Amino acid sequence: MKAFKRKVFVSAMACFMACLMFAMPVMAASTNYFSKTTPKLNAINGNISRIASLSSGSVSGTERSITQVSLYLNVSSGSDPFDVHIVSPEGYEYVFTPSTTSKTYNITYFNGEDPKGTWSVYIENQGFSYNPNQIYPASTATATLKVTYSYK
Repeated sequence: MKAFKRKVFVSAMACFMACLMFAMPVMAASTNYFSKTTPKLNAINGNISRIASLSSGSVSGTERSITQVSLYLNVSSGSDPFDVHIVSPEGYEYVFTPSTTSKTYNITYFNGEDPKGTWSVYIENQGFSYNPNQIYPASTATATLKVTYSYK
């Protein structure tokens, strides 16, 4: 009889633990990302390109926080020096001068922000050219923005 009670007790505890495991909400943070590509960005003679608006779409969770932003720049050959401007949905702007070759840049400036909303990306030509035969300096690039975030 004692062995029977022990088996019943162990079975009941195992069932209770299994039910508890599936009924408890998960409190661990998870990660997700979204990635968007701009149309071709053209800037000439010290001016800016058109501003590409990239929507995050629907993002997971309620407590979201950016952990990494990366920008892949596909720079057209012969492009003159330019600056890249990235504006987050919260309105913070990050500006940097990339190389004139295609490359991925990892940016930590936006860490901690909420990724949800519309991001803006554009380039600004620096107003000079390495090519002495070119009448106006021109820059052309396409950018792919990848935003990685954690959420609860």
